[in-house]
Amino acid sequence: PSIGDLIKNKGILPHSETLRYLRKSDILLLIVAPGHEANIPAKLYEYLASKRPILLLSPIGSNANTIVKRAKSGVIANINNINDIVLKLGTLIENSHKSFRPNDDIINKYNCICIAQKIAEFIKTI
Repeated sequence: PSIGDLIKNKGILPHSETLRYLRKSDILLLIVAPGHEANIPAKLYEYLASKRPILLLSPIGSNANTIVKRAKSGVIANINNINDIVLKLGTLIENSHKSFRPNDDIINKYNCICIAQKIAEFIKTI
């Protein structure tokens, strides 16, 4: 099958429906554009919570790269290297069901309750 046969674009959906699709997806695509390495897309947190494999296309050394790697939540391809993207996508398609074992301890550190507790603790120190 071609890559077009494997990708389904559902368009704009209500948030609750989007979350259902995330949990049913085989692979989730996350893109961090060059020049935005310090940014962490908000959808990364929803992707982590879904516990589905992530294909992260990002410049080397991005903050999202660090999180995905620590959480063992997918594969990271250099957004500036098409050969790397093809290789990592192929690896994920062929092996995601066998080798995908996310680190729940790391993922749980990024849930909204944990983050809110950390913020509350920080505010108490001010």
